[in-house]
Formats: sequence, structure tokens, C-alpha cells
Amino acid sequence: MTELNVTMVAFHGKTKPEALKELLREVLNTVTSSLPTSLSWSFRSYDFTQMHATVIGMEADVADGQLYGRWFQKNKHDSRLIDINCLHASFKNLVHPDKPLFTIRFGGFPEAYCKCKKQHPHACDDWPCASALDVLDVFHSCDRTSYQGSFYAFSPGPVMITGWPIEGPNELHTFPHSLYQFRQSVEQCGLADKYHYHHDHENGHWKDDDCFIRIGSFLGPLPPDQFCATENAVRAFLSNRKPVVIDMTVDDVSIVLYDNPSLEEQYVRERVPLATFLSDPCTLKEVYNTFLKQSGG
Repeated sequence: MTELNVTMVAFHGKTKPEALKELLREVLNTVTSSLPTSLSWSFRSYDFTQMHATVIGMEADVADGQLYGRWFQKNKHDSRLIDINCLHASFKNLVHPDKPLFTIRFGGFPEAYCKCKKQHPHACDDWPCASALDVLDVFHSCDRTSYQGSFYAFSPGPVMITGWPIEGPNELHTFPHSLYQFRQSVEQCGLADKYHYHHDHENGHWKDDDCFIRIGSFLGPLPPDQFCATENAVRAFLSNRKPVVIDMTVDDVSIVLYDNPSLEEQYVRERVPLATFLSDPCTLKEVYNTFLKQSGG
């Protein structure tokens, strides 16, 4: 799939926190070991360098020579111009001296399943999952529990792991939903999160606080029992291991112009480190100008 566009990512490239690299290797091994030899072909791992977390999709569409936020139009049926000066101010609000942008927890989430759509529809809009109110560290993640969301896949399609922001490395059980709050804050700048919808949409109650990392793809449909076995194996592995806590810092984040969303290195056309954009907003204007010219705007 070739399509030029822009996104803001973390941990893309060779440089990743050691704890994250170890976790990714462990999850990949769990996925592959869960598959029988006859189905080993079905899973294709991403290259280690292309694995990344999406902080906010900054994709744009061009109309009358101007840039509009794609997900406002696609999900909310609203046309919003992208305001780079506003983005600069919003991103600067993320940065606090001697603090990471976000501290993310992966793993250690107890087994629990969300049944709120059928049994507790009134609770779907809330962070607490009414299906498991008495279980520590269980909350809603786009109609999944934290356990279900910690690993999920589509067959065929993407294979993902997810972590969520916590208050700090010593506050593993306090989830401030700061990534969701950041994604909401940039709506004033013309960007909407890819998984936030108009309130009339069936998923209009979703609140995307997920720090998700795609680790690969299933190339074809797996037998349903094998697909469930793989999901269960990886979720159980993540649930039973000690939580992995990763700081996402300014140096981990960049804005990239890409022509394939897999973000293999050969598809990254330009890269602006977040620190560079914070010091000079013109660097992002140049990226969007490149996009505008090559998109025929």
C-alpha cells in the first residue's frame, strides 16, 4: 500500500529501550511457539526497527490547496484545518523538565473479559469495566478489558500489543489516561485520533488511551480454534509476567512523512525528531509542504 502521509510515532528505528526490546522478543517467541509447524507460515513478524507506537496520527487530506485532518473528516464528518502553530503549543505542553512524556505499563493485567455491551451498556462510556469492578487494573480499552487489549490480532491482519500510561514507575496501579487526554487536546489543532468517532457512531464512546505496537501480521485466516489459542497464549504470558514499565521521552518521539504505513525504513521519506519540532515549528511546516506538493495540492 503506497500513500504519502504524516504521523507521530515513538520507539521507531533501531534505538529502543532495552526493556521494550526484551518484551518484544518475548512476545514474538510466544506467538511463534503457539503455532503448529503447519501454520508457521501464517505469521510474519515486522522488522524490529519498524515496530513503533503511534502517538497521534497526523494524516492529512488536501482540498483547495489546504491541509485538513483526515480523521476528523473520516470519523467525525467534520472538516478541520491543521494548525501547526497550535500543534507546536500543544506538544510543548507535553514536555516537563526531568519528566518523561508518558510512562507506559505493559503486562501484568489480570484475566478479565468485558461484557458491558450486552450486560452493562450504561458503563461502556466509563473507564471502569462493570464486568470486573472488583478486579485490580481492569479498565475499558475500546470495548476490551486491559487483559484483552494487552494482545489482540486479526486473521488475516495486524498483530498488536498494548500498554497504557501510568502515573509513574512506582504507581503501577494508577492510570491517569494521559495519552487519551493528549489525543483529545490536539483536536483544537485539527487532528482527531484514528479511533475516535462521531457520538452517533457505534464506537462513538471509545476513548483511545492505548500505546499500541504492531509486531507483525497474520497473512491469512487461521482456524478459529488456533486463532483463539494464540491470543490466549500471549495474553496469559503477558498477564503472568511482571509488568514492564517504559518511559517515553522526547528523544523517543518523531514525526515522519511516510509512503507506506508499515514504516519500514525504505518507506520513511522524512523524519523530524520531536525535539527539533519543539525548537523550530517550521520543520513540520516543511514536511507538510512536501506532502502538499506531492499530493497535487
